[in-house]
Amino acid sequence: MNVRTVEDRLREEYFDLLPEIRRVAEHLEAVIKYRLLPISRGLDRFEQITVKSRIKDCESAVDALRRRQEGATFDPDSVHGYTLKGLRDLAGVRVLAFPRSRLQEIDVVLQEEEMGGGSSAGRKAGKARVQVLGVFSGK
Repeated sequence: MNVRTVEDRLREEYFDLLPEIRRVAEHLEAVIKYRLLPISRGLDRFEQITVKSRIKDCESAVDALRRRQEGATFDPDSVHGYTLKGLRDLAGVRVLAFPRSRLQEIDVVLQEEEMGGGSSAGRKAGKARVQVLGVFSGK
């Protein structure tokens, strides 16, 4: 008898969701790049802003959901009781800036209005909280 585990079902769900996750990540990256255009256009030659989207891989998503469960395990009797749709970090966008003095300005611009609120992809993603993550350290 072929018994599907909770992990198997979650992996299937992940790959069913993946096209929409990609659309949301690409949309958020484009919106953030657009919102940062006024800053980007005013950069000096040595200054840099990079915006990159990322998607949590399948096993990381399953592990993240597992860690949220009591005892960090899935109940095998509740195969259909778990979903990846509650994870808020399946897609993310990283904003890196050099020099550090640009971080405050970038954060203010990105927090001025909700990111992604104007499209169906953004609405499905929920309200995106943007956090300016880092500074270039060189190549």
